Formats: sequence, structure tokens, C-alpha cells
Amino acid sequence: MSVADSASESGDWFQALTGFTEAGYSETRAKLAVEGEELVSRVNGRRYAVGRLELVKLATLRGRVAMPPKRRSRLGCIRGDVRALHASPEFEGALFQVAPSSICSRWSVRR
Repeated sequence: MSVADSASESGDWFQALTGFTEAGYSETRAKLAVEGEELVSRVNGRRYAVGRLELVKLATLRGRVAMPPKRRSRLGCIRGDVRALHASPEFEGALFQVAPSSICSRWSVRR
């Protein structure tokens, strides 16, 4: 059974990935480690690539990619299963932002 199937069955994607139920900040953090560019569950040993959250303007992103002639990127809001959207020919080459906006405040650096 895949992690996605396990998460669908249990309804708890976090537990399906890490092997434990998300609890308070300190308890959850104690069960996870960052090793280089990987997040590691100390419970089930699974490893996941991690990166840096970057908040940039759309114009900055457009400047980083070579767009085909006469084809312009567009920004919009849609709701649905991102796996199905990626598989759709209509969205070939699309980039999807799937995290809720609250994730920025949830994982902000504490000072």
C-alpha cells in the first residue's frame, strides 16, 4: 500500500508519512530530524527532501524561466485534486501551489 493510499484510508496524511500522529510542537519536533536536505522521521525512518520557502513576486518567477514565444504564464485559483490536475493535458507544464497560506505563519522562524 502506498503512503497516499494509507493516508486516504486513515485520513491522517501526517501519520501515513511519519509513522506518528502530529501532537504539540515540542513532541512532534522531537520525533523529526533534519539531516542535510532531508526531513527524517525518527519513528519510521522515512526520509523526505526538504527545501527553502521562498516568497517572490510573480514577475521574479517569470524572469527565471524561458517562456515559449507567444505563450504567457497565467495565475489563477482552482480547487481540486492536484494529482489529477497534473495528469490533465490542459495543465501540461503547470506549477501548482498547494499549501495553504497559513503554512507561512505556522512554520515561521521563532525569534
